[in-house]
Amino acid sequence: MMRYRDDIFDALHVLFEVTCTEVFDSLGCKQEKVETLQENLSVPCAYLDASSEDIKIRLLLRGPTSFLKETFPLKGSSATIHPSALNDWLSELANRFMGRLKNKLLPYEHRLNLATPI
Repeated sequence: MMRYRDDIFDALHVLFEVTCTEVFDSLGCKQEKVETLQENLSVPCAYLDASSEDIKIRLLLRGPTSFLKETFPLKGSSATIHPSALNDWLSELANRFMGRLKNKLLPYEHRLNLATPI
């Protein structure tokens, strides 16, 4: 039973990694995979929960302000972007990540229900 759960977790991890790559590519961002977490608690973050009958997922998305300003959809002076707009953008990115993962699970007849990011 435990190996089955590990296999599911591994498959979800691979699907989510592909999802992340696709979202970053769609934003025109260069990517570099890192193996260790750099702890920085002062960057903005968004949480998004997703669940189904079989799984529960919580995404914690953190992004430095410089990245959020660089990828912000409305171009202009980054100095004029209000911090609340950057928080909204981070929540939108969390929605994009989980929405794409949700779509990737549909061929497996698995439906995720997404909560509102906080």
